Amino acid sequence: MSKRISVIIVLIAALFAGCLNRESASVKGKIQEPPAAYLKLWKNDVDMLRLIDSVKIGKNGSFRFKFPAAEPEFYQLGFSSSDFVTLLVQQGDKIGLWFAGPQLHTDYTVEGSDESENIRQLEMKLASTRNRIDSLNKVYLSTVEDLSQRSVSAETEKLIYDAVMEQRMYNIDYIINHLGSMSSIKALYQQLNNETYVLYDSRDLQIMKLLSDTLSVKYPNSKQVKALTEDFNRELSNMQMSRIAQMAESVEPMVLDPSLLSIDGRRITLSSLRGKYVLVAFWSAKSRECIANNLLLKDYYKLYRKKGFEIYQISIDDDEQAWRDAVKFDELPWISVREDDPANLKYAYIYNVQSLPANYLYDPDGEIIATNLFGRNLAIKLEQLFGL
Repeated sequence: MSKRISVIIVLIAALFAGCLNRESASVKGKIQEPPAAYLKLWKNDVDMLRLIDSVKIGKNGSFRFKFPAAEPEFYQLGFSSSDFVTLLVQQGDKIGLWFAGPQLHTDYTVEGSDESENIRQLEMKLASTRNRIDSLNKVYLSTVEDLSQRSVSAETEKLIYDAVMEQRMYNIDYIINHLGSMSSIKALYQQLNNETYVLYDSRDLQIMKLLSDTLSVKYPNSKQVKALTEDFNRELSNMQMSRIAQMAESVEPMVLDPSLLSIDGRRITLSSLRGKYVLVAFWSAKSRECIANNLLLKDYYKLYRKKGFEIYQISIDDDEQAWRDAVKFDELPWISVREDDPANLKYAYIYNVQSLPANYLYDPDGEIIATNLFGRNLAIKLEQLFGL
């Protein structure tokens, strides 16, 4: 009987150990000529690096880390902020790394993790492109001021451009073929230098959105994916505001009297609301700041609507259904209208909207008496106008 109990205990212990093992990951390997005695492992928590562990390198250059792991996350293994390699680790990974020289990122191999191998290949490709551009830049700088070498300069400039375009297309192709992989986030944010991203064109926002949508379904709780989605929304808003700023100077003076289709299909003109205090508010359903502001506006609207307060809210969303869904979901009770042509934000240009949300408070005579009042400032102004 005692033997049977012992066997059961051993089996339970083994099962428990197996569960623990599946909930962790390990990284081991060897380094030829390590430049320091200790090797460090950091976890990338989106906006900061968090030190996970530090191990002493063995006499033969060996090292080993073991740590908890769940969904795929980025780690850095190295000696400093300039000498490291990036790993993409998930639950159960047993990664082997072998470094051929003292500089980790220049020559190493990966086993046991397809994702970390993908990261290595992305880094090696980028390093190759950087070296190619650096070499071409030296040629360009040596010839650009020499009139007799102008043809060489022009040819070299084209070669530099071609190298940049080749790297860009490589990253786009990688992302398209690895949409369900977190390694595509790495491909999305790679930089040619401290000032230039590989994917720098505004058209690349389409790739960013595609990746964000795909990974949000697969890894809805990932900090990295949430940060990617927030970044996309911010970049999209910046692009829209940049377009407004660029066109604002060329727009002919017009009367500030919007006439737009409401969510129920009626064309409502701002001047038709004369006799009321009207808050003209620009917003986007894609902006968290706008959505949070709407929740405060609902409280103010409930307090002062019967006293002569109205909100005329203009959406600049290019996705009509997203606008309709947001109005319905948050049960926005005021006048909700949308720019007739989101590709040509007529009234946002006229009002010179620079950021979202934005608002303009009109008095009953149709004169603007305040701009961009939010939160407590708007509450104070309305209290002054209507009382409690």
